[in-house]
Amino acid sequence: MKKLFSLGCAALVTATLLSSCATNRLADSVEVSLVNLRFDEVTPFETTATFTIRLQNQTTEPLGLEGGVHKIYLNGVYVGSGVSNDTLDIPRLSEGVQTVRVHLRNLSMARLIRDIVEARRVDYRLSSLVYAQHTGHSARVRVSREGVLDLKDFTPTQPATIPSAPR
Repeated sequence: MKKLFSLGCAALVTATLLSSCATNRLADSVEVSLVNLRFDEVTPFETTATFTIRLQNQTTEPLGLEGGVHKIYLNGVYVGSGVSNDTLDIPRLSEGVQTVRVHLRNLSMARLIRDIVEARRVDYRLSSLVYAQHTGHSARVRVSREGVLDLKDFTPTQPATIPSAPR
């Protein structure tokens, strides 16, 4: 009985190690980067920012993404997280994009947003958890990336107007 229990535990440990190795290899083969930032809807209390995130499949097998959670830091400040439940099939050695919306609190972000718009560049850190299908297995893949986004060609999609307060 002890021998059977020991064999069962060994099989469980082996299966766990093999699946974590596969997930680690997949994490090493998926890249994320922030490729666009757009400020959209503006209200007195909240601004909606739309982030375009590029996901790159560096494997020789197709990769199916079933969604993701992306935590976004701009100039060292955590601004929020965006989620996507879009299914994205990325062929082998290829890439795709996801668009996520993040709601920024104007009172706490006003200076950061102004600095970003004035400087026309932003340092970012992207910490993502993507839900993937790869070689018939589901995986949760954590990937991070830091970089600089150049906003020299930044133009608002429409003029932002803040409604005046009722008198």
